[in-house]
Amino acid sequence: MRLLRRFWNRLRGTFTGRLRDAELAEEIESHLRMQTEDNLRLGMSPGAARRAAALKLGGVESTKELYRDQRGLPLLETIARDVRFGLRALGKERGVAAVCVLTLALAIGGNSAIFSAVNAVLLRPLRYPDAHQLVKVWETNPRANRWGDWASYPDFADWRRESRVFEDVAAFRGWSFRLTSGQYPEMLRGMRVSQSLFPVLRVTPMLGRSFLPEEDRPGQNQVAILGYGLWQRQFGSDPGLVGKTILIDEQPHMVVGIMPPGFGFPADIRGMPEPPDIWIPVGDDTDRGSHNYTVIARLKSDRTIQETGPEMERLAQIVARLDPGHRERGLAVAGLQERSVSEIRPALLILLGAILFVLLIACANVANLLLARGAVRQKEAALRQALGAGRARILKQWLTESVLLALLGGAAGLLVAFVGVRFLIRLGPTLPLLADTTIDPRVLVFTLLTALTTGVVFGMVPAFQALRVDVNEALKESGGRHAGSGRRSRIRSLLIVGEVALALMLLVGAGLLIRSFVHLRSIDMGFDDKKVLNAFLSVPPEAATDHDRTVGFFQDVIERVRAVPGVRDVAGASAVPLVSNESSPFRVEGRDGSDPDKTIVYAEQPKVTPSYFRTMGIRLMRGREFTWADTSTSQPVAIVSERLATAYWPEEDPIGKRLSIDDQQLRSVVGIVNDVRHDGRDSSVRPTIYIPLAQYS
Repeated sequence: MRLLRRFWNRLRGTFTGRLRDAELAEEIESHLRMQTEDNLRLGMSPGAARRAAALKLGGVESTKELYRDQRGLPLLETIARDVRFGLRALGKERGVAAVCVLTLALAIGGNSAIFSAVNAVLLRPLRYPDAHQLVKVWETNPRANRWGDWASYPDFADWRRESRVFEDVAAFRGWSFRLTSGQYPEMLRGMRVSQSLFPVLRVTPMLGRSFLPEEDRPGQNQVAILGYGLWQRQFGSDPGLVGKTILIDEQPHMVVGIMPPGFGFPADIRGMPEPPDIWIPVGDDTDRGSHNYTVIARLKSDRTIQETGPEMERLAQIVARLDPGHRERGLAVAGLQERSVSEIRPALLILLGAILFVLLIACANVANLLLARGAVRQKEAALRQALGAGRARILKQWLTESVLLALLGGAAGLLVAFVGVRFLIRLGPTLPLLADTTIDPRVLVFTLLTALTTGVVFGMVPAFQALRVDVNEALKESGGRHAGSGRRSRIRSLLIVGEVALALMLLVGAGLLIRSFVHLRSIDMGFDDKKVLNAFLSVPPEAATDHDRTVGFFQDVIERVRAVPGVRDVAGASAVPLVSNESSPFRVEGRDGSDPDKTIVYAEQPKVTPSYFRTMGIRLMRGREFTWADTSTSQPVAIVSERLATAYWPEEDPIGKRLSIDDQQLRSVVGIVNDVRHDGRDSSVRPTIYIPLAQYS
C-alpha cells in the first residue's frame, strides 16, 4: 500500500511540476531568509550572511534537483522533455517534416486499410454466439468435385439424424419468391431453410419466434420469417404483422417472426450484395440427386473439428447403404468461416505482403531524408557530447523525433485508412465478410504499433550515423561540413539500392498480376458481355397462376422492349451468366445405372425464350434455336452445350437424343451451342441444358 501511495504521489508530481516548482522555490527562499537573518545576528555582513546561508543549505539548484528526482517519475519527465524538444526541432524544419508525414501517412494508411480487411475476413469471428463451433459439411467425390460445397436435402436429413458430434445440423438454399401482398408486388431474395437453421446459428427473431419442428414438414411449411428491410419497406414496420398472413407465390404464408436489423445470413459468408428478404422452411425435398443445399452444423461443446474425421466416414457409410449411388463418395467438414473465405485468403495475404513492401520503401525514403537532415545537425550532436551528454541520451532524443514523425504519419494515415476501407468495400461487394470491414480497436492498435515500429526503423540509421563522428573534427568550422560525408553517401546509396530492390519486387508482382489479368481477358466467356443489359422482372399477380398468361406476358414485354430505339434483340431467361444460376440433376436416356456417377449428373438448366442465344451472342453450332411454337403442348425439347454433347455422345449425333430433368418427361435435343462460363472468366465450364420457357411450368 505504501509503494502504491508513493507511486501515485510521484505520478501526480510529474503532472503538477510547475506548481510544485513555485512552491519549492518559495520554501527554499524562506529557509535562506531565516538563515541569513540568523547570520546577521551573529554579526556577519549582509553578503557574507547570504553566502553562508546558501552554503549551509547545500546549494539552491542542487537542492531543487534532488527534490524533483524524489517528487516525480524521471522517465516520464525525460520523455516529456524529449517530446517538447522534438516538436520544436520539427517545427524549425516544417518542409522536411511535412514530406515525411505525408509519405508515412500514405504507407501506414494503406497498411491499416488492408489490415482492416484481413481483420474482418480472416481474424474477426463471425457475428454469431460461439462462432468457432460452426462448421460447413459437404459431400466429396474422388473422381471429381462435381457438387462443390453443395448437398441434397435427403443427404442433409440423414446426416442430421445419424450425427453424434454435432449439436444440430441445418441446410439452406437460395430461392426467389414473389410477394403479392404488401404495398406493391415484389420479387424477393429469399432462402429455403431447414427448421434448425436459426437454432444452429443461435439467433432469434426480433419479433415473434423461430420455426417449429413441425413446420418443416410437407403441407405445414406455409410460414415465413421476414428480414428487417422487407418489414420496413413493405409493411411500414408494423409490429402487428407477426401472426398475420401474406401472399408468397400466390400462397398464404403466416409471418411468425421479424429478424433484427443487420441480420442477413447467409449474405455475410457468401458475399451477397444484398441480404435475404425472407426465410421459408423447405418442407419437403426428396430428390437425393439434386445437390442445391449448403449444410452447416454446430459442434458439440466438447468436440473439435479434428475429431470429426471418423464421424464423417461413418455418416458416409450410412448414406451409401441408403443410396448405392453414394458408395464412392465421402464427407468433408471445415470451419464455417475458414471454408467461406478459403478462396479470398491467399489474395488478401498477398495484398498485405505487397503493402508491407510499400511501407519498407517509405521507411527507406524517410531515412534518406533524415540522413541528410542529420548531416546538418551533426555539429549539434558533437556539441552536446562535448557538454557531457552521453551517446545513449542523444540517440534517445533523436529516436523520439523519429517516433513523433511516425505517430503524426500514423494519425494522418488513419484518415487514409478510412478512405481505403470504403474503397475496398465498394471494390469487392460480393467477397465474403468484406462488407464488415471497419476501423475497430484491433486496427487502431495495429496502426499504433506500425507507427512506433516504423519510427524506430527509419530513425535508427540517421541517428547512429550522426553519433559516429569525431567531436573535435565536427566542432571545427570546416569539419562540420565534411566529417563523415563519404560514409553518409555510402549509407544513402545502400538505402536507394534497397528502395529500388523493393520497388522491383513490387513491379514484378504487378507485372505478373497484369499478365494474369490479360490472360483472363483473353478467355472466351462463351457470350458477348459488352453490350448486354439485364433487368429482373416480376410477373403480375393476375398472370402468375396461369401458365399461358405468364408466357403471353413475357411475349408482350419482349416485343415492347424490342421496339425501343437502339435495342437489337431481347430475350427472357430464368438465370443468366455472372448474375445467377439454376442447376439440377438430369438423366440421359439409355444409361443402365451401372455407373451412378454418369447416370445422374448436375448441370446448369436455365429456362429461356426464343432469340436468347442471339441476344447473348451464344453460337448455335448445330440444330435449331427455340421458337414460340415450343409450348407446353408440343414435343418437349432442349438445347445442350458442347461439353455435355461431347461427354455423352462423343461418337454419335446428339440431335434427336433424349434426356430427362429431375426424372420428369424425356426431352429431345434439337440443338448444340458453345460452352458458357457462368461464374466468370476464371471459372470452369459446366454442362448446360437450355429449356424453352414456354415448356416450363
